[in-house]
Amino acid sequence: MTQSEVILNTLSETTYEVQDNTITYTWGIVIVVENLPAGLKDAQGYTITVGDMAYELKINKFNPDVYSGQISSIKHTLSEVESGILAGK
Repeated sequence: MTQSEVILNTLSETTYEVQDNTITYTWGIVIVVENLPAGLKDAQGYTITVGDMAYELKINKFNPDVYSGQISSIKHTLSEVESGILAGK
């Protein structure tokens, strides 16, 4: 793992949130950039890799310090998502 990668569940609770959107077959992921480790703060974007699937996180149009995305809850469990690898681009 490089300085621009981190396992999601090793981050503080103020850095990320996994939202239960399983009614729509997804897990919602929210990342707060200002709370990320130094090696990730200056990235131009973010992805989270769960298993062999990479998901791009999108910048929040109202708050540029927040990125979010949706991950399939059909393909991945909550535990798999929380163990996913967050990477800067």
